[in-house]
Amino acid sequence: ITDDHNCTFTDSITITQPLAPLSGFYGIDEPTCPGGNDGNIYYQVEGGTVPYSYVWSNGLTTPSIFDLTAGSYQVTTTDAHGCVLVDFVELTEPAPIVLNEVITNLSCFESQDGSVDLTVTGGTAPYNFDWTNSTYELSFNQEDLINFSADTYSVTVTDDHLCSITQSFLITQPQPLVVEPIEQNISCNGAQDGGIELIVSGGTPQYHFNWQSGNTTAIINNLGAGVYYYMVFDDHGCSVEDSVILNEPPPIYFNEVITPVSCRDQKDGKIEVFPTGGYGEFEYDWEIGSTDDYIDNLLGGFYTLTVSDLVGCQKDTTFEMPVLDVECLEVPTAFTPNGDAMNDDWQIKNIYLYPEASVQVFNKWGKLVFEIQNGYTTPWDGTKNGHDLPADTYFYIIKIREDIHPYSGPITIVR
Repeated sequence: ITDDHNCTFTDSITITQPLAPLSGFYGIDEPTCPGGNDGNIYYQVEGGTVPYSYVWSNGLTTPSIFDLTAGSYQVTTTDAHGCVLVDFVELTEPAPIVLNEVITNLSCFESQDGSVDLTVTGGTAPYNFDWTNSTYELSFNQEDLINFSADTYSVTVTDDHLCSITQSFLITQPQPLVVEPIEQNISCNGAQDGGIELIVSGGTPQYHFNWQSGNTTAIINNLGAGVYYYMVFDDHGCSVEDSVILNEPPPIYFNEVITPVSCRDQKDGKIEVFPTGGYGEFEYDWEIGSTDDYIDNLLGGFYTLTVSDLVGCQKDTTFEMPVLDVECLEVPTAFTPNGDAMNDDWQIKNIYLYPEASVQVFNKWGKLVFEIQNGYTTPWDGTKNGHDLPADTYFYIIKIREDIHPYSGPITIVR
């Protein structure tokens, strides 16, 4: 420096600068789980002139900051000379754990073939699984459920950073396969007019039918009494097996009382019937025209009856009327025409059966004392021409038909 008198002064000044420019270094702990706030930034500055001051974009003023969520963080560092360093630090988090499922519901009611096939993405492998059901009775740690029953199942999936997600899945089942038979029982014993219709609900339509008889339809007809076995399948192969019993009324039985014809030419046979079984309230139709439960005044032969019950079931039967192999005519060997109204006439039993009969009576000398033609319509009273004949034994000849040998024998008047 020289002044106005040319005086001079010489000196020197040294200008310095920091040994190194400001520079920042950092380490990070990224959040372990999606949405977590356990991230950390460890920040360090070199160069410039200490001391340093820090201002972070979240307002913190420390070199390192903690408990951070994922995101971009800016830090401004100022040294003692006002020099400024701006840095950016990015914290990232793992992708969220995502569960994708394929559910297979039960094929049949209570069949225990349901499954949940899980696919896990995101998070940090490997994963741990903890399954439970709606009653918390299940503890299962595999990735997939196989051969399980219908229920709501919850799984907690935990990754290697202990991040977890809990999600529920519903395995459903079809309604029970229910078969309700509608029976049409047999109308009459031995008939083939029964039928069965199977009403099916639940399961998974379409339904398929298999009868033991070989039929494959829901309805079968023209059936007799018996047991009919069936199996019903739905579209998943679920099945129901059972049987249906078709009943029939008991058969109509006859308890009959047959009174045989008492002698060869008589017509005093009788048939009485006492039916049982069926539906009761019987009606009768005899081939000869009667509608009673009996017929009488019968000759020997065959008699056919049709009995109908309340609903029209019928039973036909033919009865044979037997004839006792004895003579019808019974000729007394004596009578007492004494006017006491007891045995006063010679009564010949069953002679009325022979309207063409003739009767002759002779005394012991062979003289005709009584004769009647074309039926014994007036019994002999022991007289001749209105006069009493004496007590004695007489001889008779009775002709009943030309094709029958005459009857003959003694007849005694007792007085």
